[in-house]
Amino acid sequence: MYRSNEIEKLLSEEKLNTITHGFGALCGIVATVILSIETSEIDGFWRKLSAVTFGICFMIVYTTSTIYHGTVNPRWKEIFQTLDHSAIYLMIAGTYTPLGAYSAYHYPWGKYALIGIWLLASIGIFFKFKYTKRNEVYSTLIYLIMGWGAILAVKPLFHVIETPGKALIIIGGLVYTLGTIFYLWRRIPYSHAIWHMFAVGGSVCHFFAIYRYIIPLEFD
Repeated sequence: MYRSNEIEKLLSEEKLNTITHGFGALCGIVATVILSIETSEIDGFWRKLSAVTFGICFMIVYTTSTIYHGTVNPRWKEIFQTLDHSAIYLMIAGTYTPLGAYSAYHYPWGKYALIGIWLLASIGIFFKFKYTKRNEVYSTLIYLIMGWGAILAVKPLFHVIETPGKALIIIGGLVYTLGTIFYLWRRIPYSHAIWHMFAVGGSVCHFFAIYRYIIPLEFD
């Protein structure tokens, strides 16, 4: 049983968790709108779809997290916790989609890599629903492997994108990775909220890389 001061601490942490990812959800909505407007005037259906896919996944991952942390009903909290963790797979695949679009456009293996990342995301989501609350460390490792594996697969993009764009992609990945330290090291006060801020920071870095340097890129 929790003591009253422990309950107050939990509620305080959940409130901060809700606020931090509520801000992330707002960023996701803004990102989706901006990317939709920006891509409306470019040629190429897949370029448009890949950029908007990132925005939608950005919005979904932080919205589900906000609802999960803000919900007090135990049953709904359990459901949204699973959705929250599953949405991370969507975010990884959604981020890879515009980053991998150049490789998919120019190389056959690029198309297979894009299909593969979404297949891995689907498998990850399936196991999240099947084995709820199990093997959190393994799940985190899978997130990191997918994320950095995707970075390796976008190597052709790095030959044509401007240096600040490369930097934003790499910095975003590093920010996510550093954040997982706080996600796993739960003895630190408000560690989960700190992880949230790192996650939002990584997403924002990738948004600017896509918006400023990938959308204007000529694939031909």
